[in-house]
Amino acid sequence: MSGLVKSLAFSLVAVMLAATPTAAATTFYTDRAAFDAATNPLVVEDFADTTLVTGLSVATSVGQAQDGIWRDRPTPVGAQTTWSFAAPVTAFGADFDLSPGGQGTGLKFLLNGTTLLSQELQNFTPTFFGFISDDPFGSLLIQAGTAPVFYIAETHDMDNLSFGNVLAPPVAPVPLPAAVWMLLAGLGAVFSLSRRKAQMPSAA
Repeated sequence: MSGLVKSLAFSLVAVMLAATPTAAATTFYTDRAAFDAATNPLVVEDFADTTLVTGLSVATSVGQAQDGIWRDRPTPVGAQTTWSFAAPVTAFGADFDLSPGGQGTGLKFLLNGTTLLSQELQNFTPTFFGFISDDPFGSLLIQAGTAPVFYIAETHDMDNLSFGNVLAPPVAPVPLPAAVWMLLAGLGAVFSLSRRKAQMPSAA
């Protein structure tokens, strides 16, 4: 009986693991009000001076805070900017203006320098761009995007850089799959039979 019990127990664990989602998701926003509504109060850097807010640092090739905004120019040949956070975050957004240098490459974003987001910023009209990730990230790398190769850079301005975390969803009870209840019932029956057999008098 012990072999059958072990087999059923392993099956129960396999079913529960299969029911657990593992894929991360990213939600993009072009409306700041909607982005703010989906997040906890965020830390905002308005670039009013050259000192960054606590918890934010930057490593950049050519970007700089100037005249109350962040001015940058990533290129396909290596100029790029990495924003780093003192603690991992799940939300990032800012007001972007890609028009100062004319049409360019657009911008692409990589979480922790490696995970490329599926959406680039190619909007030539000043706009808000933000996202929420299921996976926390400690840094965000901004590179030149993949617009036509004859564009040599993406000169842009950025303001009101915002970072923090998504609102925690309300906790709801998760029902167990029907297969789990069937396995639990089977385990109960096996234990019951084992106990009854142990209590039966043996033949003389």
